[in-house]
Amino acid sequence: MNVSYQRLMEEHDAIDTLARRVEAEIGKAGPSIPTISALLADLSFAVSDHLSVEDRTVYTRLIAAKDKESVRVELDFEQSFQALRADWLAYLADWTSSDNVELDWDSFVIETRAMMPRLRQRVREETNLIYPVALHHGFIRLRDHAT
Repeated sequence: MNVSYQRLMEEHDAIDTLARRVEAEIGKAGPSIPTISALLADLSFAVSDHLSVEDRTVYTRLIAAKDKESVRVELDFEQSFQALRADWLAYLADWTSSDNVELDWDSFVIETRAMMPRLRQRVREETNLIYPVALHHGFIRLRDHAT
């Protein structure tokens, strides 16, 4: 499977948009818990789907690359991602229940205001650091084929 930069960027845009929508909703005077729960579910799915594609098509190939610079960039990046992944999974475990959000709104807001920028930063780093290397080595193509 050879995924395109175009597809990965569309997925990044969707993740960024959903994260910003969560942030916007918690900033409202009267936030909607059902809306927040739906947005978090959509964001969780978007991140999970994106990572499954990325792991199979980008990271495994970068690790297998003979180019030491590619491997160094990927390994450094992967180590930084492990902490975010663990925090993301803990965040989802705590906050995917609308009851938890409603019962501990203040903690939810604090953790959300910390998590969403980290998630968006990770997306930007992939775009700027990983994808150019993957494009250079032909691990991803630039665009989807026209159908």
